[in-house]
Formats: sequence, structure tokens, C-alpha cells
Amino acid sequence: MGREAVRWNFNGYLILRDKGIGGNLLSQIASLLAALEADEAGMLMHPTLGAMLVMCERYSYSDKRTAGGYVEFDMQFVEAGSPAMVPSMDAGANLTDSAGAAESSASSSMGGVLSGGAPMGQGGIGHA
Repeated sequence: MGREAVRWNFNGYLILRDKGIGGNLLSQIASLLAALEADEAGMLMHPTLGAMLVMCERYSYSDKRTAGGYVEFDMQFVEAGSPAMVPSMDAGANLTDSAGAAESSASSSMGGVLSGGAPMGQGGIGHA
């Protein structure tokens, strides 16, 4: 039960010699790509929505010669969270429990015939 994960689409950009971000454009691109391709969730700081724990589902970017020093990113994020509670199953333990229950049931329904509890000639094994 519950709702589906929320997804967001954002466009972002990096600009050569942007005064707000240190480093050169190539290192900024490399840092952003590393964050987008990370296997683990990360914190996305959005100017109006605030901090969100997300994973990047897909992205693309374009670097046009005519826009020299301007790189645009199109990014899709999905909110990260704990997976739904799925009961774990131990197949080996379940099989052992089922076999033990079947053995107990068979033993009690046989009335101890296998251990010599039923008299001969009254439906017991090995009757004459």
C-alpha cells in the first residue's frame, strides 16, 4: 500500500567563470556527473523546495559551441526512501518446519503403528 515515489524534472546549467561556483568548468562538469551517476541517494538542495533525498534516474546534457562556456543539464530525480517492508522468507527453515510437522502428523495418525503400538491383525503394518 502507499503511494508511488515522487519524481522531479529539473534543468540546470553550468557557466564558464561563474562567480558563484569555484573551480573550472571541466571540474564542475565532472563533479556533477559523478553525483548524478552515484549508486547511492544524495541530498539535492533546491532553491524553493529545499533539501530532498533523491536518486538520479536519468540525465542528459548539452554543450553547444555557439554558447561557449554554457552547459545545460536535463535531470530526472526520484525521491529516495526505505523500500517497502517485505517479509523475509527462509525457504530452508520453512521446509524443515513443514517436514517436521508432516512427520508428527503421520506419526500421530498412525497411532504408533511403526513403533509396534498397534496389535497385529488390526490394520497395523506386518499383520498376518
